[in-house]
Amino acid sequence: MPLLCPNCHQLVETIRLETPNQVRCPQCHYDFTAPSTYQPEVIDPTSRRGGGITKIVPPPVAGSTAEPTPPTAAAAPSPRPEADAQTAEMPDAAGYSHTLTLTLPPKLTAWLPVILYVAALVSTFFPWVGIYVGSLPLVTQGPWRALAGSVSTDDLLLSHLENHIPLDWRQDLPSDAALMLLGLVLIVLCVLLTAADRGLNESDARNIPPLAPIWPYRRWVLLLMGLLVTIAFYAQTLRGFGMERAIRTTISRKIDEQFAQERAEAAVSRSKQALLEYRMEQELRRYGLEHTLWMKAGLLAITLGFVSVVAQIWLEQRGNKPPPRLVLQW
Repeated sequence: MPLLCPNCHQLVETIRLETPNQVRCPQCHYDFTAPSTYQPEVIDPTSRRGGGITKIVPPPVAGSTAEPTPPTAAAAPSPRPEADAQTAEMPDAAGYSHTLTLTLPPKLTAWLPVILYVAALVSTFFPWVGIYVGSLPLVTQGPWRALAGSVSTDDLLLSHLENHIPLDWRQDLPSDAALMLLGLVLIVLCVLLTAADRGLNESDARNIPPLAPIWPYRRWVLLLMGLLVTIAFYAQTLRGFGMERAIRTTISRKIDEQFAQERAEAAVSRSKQALLEYRMEQELRRYGLEHTLWMKAGLLAITLGFVSVVAQIWLEQRGNKPPPRLVLQW
């Protein structure tokens, strides 16, 4: 019998489970209780007296000695003070001319994690930091380059600007394998797990040995991996990628060599210390070091991916309750 799934709101042919009255939606694999069969009752619409309802009793069978039972009026419904109190607490809609209702659809929530983590993975193949001359990239570095401890260089543009922008910092370029290896591996696993969650049925996943043990707990595993991905990428951003740290180290070494006496005096003089910091910032601006839009988009996708997994778990914990909505009136 086709039923309306309370999770994905689709009319589907449900799958019966071993538990009585329990069925499963073949689209979103949500388990819910099938409604009981409706048994109608004949009511006489002309026999209402004082708010009550009179039931029509069928006539006795021919040959029966039992006397017919006189119709009885149902008791009038008792007042519900709880409903009146709730109605009194509802905001008055008088005076509002527009109403906007925003609903969080379960189908969108189910697809958001895979979309966001795929977008975050794509952004890692583009530069996150770099030295730009106008709008042209001279030297850039992304998460995969930071993992290998290398940079991407435009050799043709560099041949014209090598005397204007110092590049001796490339000799001290460190690797960011400690954080980037963890973050990149986990973000690939997040993409695979979210894609499997959308593309595989419950029975198909149990036939795949790597997925079978974690499949019942896939949401919580994904939540943990998303948290670690978020921590790894934000920690790397706050620490600075290898290219950024190499440039800052080179600038600091140059200032130590040129202003050794002022560096020693800066330890006891706040004005000298502020002057040295100003010189470091001015020297850093010579390099034209920038954070790209790919970096901001990647961090945003990672953050929203983690939030979407939290929202997905929260909606599943709500059970058969309708999806939350926000009503705006003005």
